[in-house]
Amino acid sequence: DVEDRLGTLIELLYQFATSFNENVNGTRKITLTSGKESSGGHHLRMVFQKAVMDELDAIELPQTIEEDIRVEVLSSMGAKPSLFTPNIVFDNIVKTQLKRFRVPVKNSIKKCAEVVTDITTSIGKQTFSRFPNLLRESHHISLCLLLEKVKVLDAFIEIYLKCEQMFINTSHKLFMSARVTIEKD
Repeated sequence: DVEDRLGTLIELLYQFATSFNENVNGTRKITLTSGKESSGGHHLRMVFQKAVMDELDAIELPQTIEEDIRVEVLSSMGAKPSLFTPNIVFDNIVKTQLKRFRVPVKNSIKKCAEVVTDITTSIGKQTFSRFPNLLRESHHISLCLLLEKVKVLDAFIEIYLKCEQMFINTSHKLFMSARVTIEKD
């Protein structure tokens, strides 16, 4: 069989890593387990964009958003208008809207992780076809590493959305029109 096991292992791992890198960079095409031909990172980007766009298109703002903002501002200020919009308005309106983005972004991350898993599986089958144990282990290691990175990315998205919640534009036309309406009343 194989005389130089270590050299063969290193060569196979190098082939696997090179094939993966070339596929993601778009310099090499492979046939995925689904039968589709992947043209590198382009396919991954298209899956991400389609997933995000489909999910974001499904989000609908309430028809009464302007009225909701006005009611929240009135409710939070009490009997007399104030110069600044209270933070509770942001908690009740804007932060609620930002929370709607969590699910679409996380779903798109999961779909991209599925594509990367499919790519690694296809490359693994091509590279390690003569070594079923190595194929199984490479799949396991790739999957564990990918799941670890997805968890890190999920945590990053949570932090990012929290940062967005902290930086809210109080000069937005909806808030300004609510402020003018309240001051007139």
